Amino acid sequence: MGKRNDCWGIEVGANAIKAIRLQRQKDQVVLADFEVLPFKKPLTTPDLNVNEAIQVNLDQFLSKHSVNRSTVMTSVPGHMAFARFAKLPPVDPKRIPDIVRFEAVQQIPFPIEQVEWDYQVFQEPDSPDVEVGIFAITKDRVTDFLENYNAVGCRVDGITLSPLAVYNALAYDMQLDEESPGVVFMDIGTTSTDVIIVE
Repeated sequence: MGKRNDCWGIEVGANAIKAIRLQRQKDQVVLADFEVLPFKKPLTTPDLNVNEAIQVNLDQFLSKHSVNRSTVMTSVPGHMAFARFAKLPPVDPKRIPDIVRFEAVQQIPFPIEQVEWDYQVFQEPDSPDVEVGIFAITKDRVTDFLENYNAVGCRVDGITLSPLAVYNALAYDMQLDEESPGVVFMDIGTTSTDVIIVE
């Protein structure tokens, strides 16, 4: 299969499933499509079969949009995962993966073999200081989270944390770089609010 040129991002919130399709056009990324599918009742409603409600809306989404030739990403709420930031000593870049793995084993409150984890290096040009973000979620939570997608036959290529998705979208859109002033992003949902502080 050739390289995919577009990506669906799907978020299951407490009130609706929201999805956007981004498409690469030369050196830009553009919004090609979107969908908001409200649930009949919020997922916080007592005695509601949450999985059934999610699957009904995912089915409805798939009946309106073909995702077979697109990359499909979804996000998990920040409170379902683990995020820690650590400053590393000035070090040879080749050693960063080993040092980060050591940090991950120390910082993640689960045995490392029970989690899916990754990291992002943050380093300003001309600075020896290195900061890493370590992100993890238990494999059990990933399996449970993907159950509804699997039930309706929706392939998911990747999962990210909602706060990271917000940061990535706004950092791209606002063209944030090391010269940008500090900024705070807030993602206010039905059951939780994520505050993302960018220095």
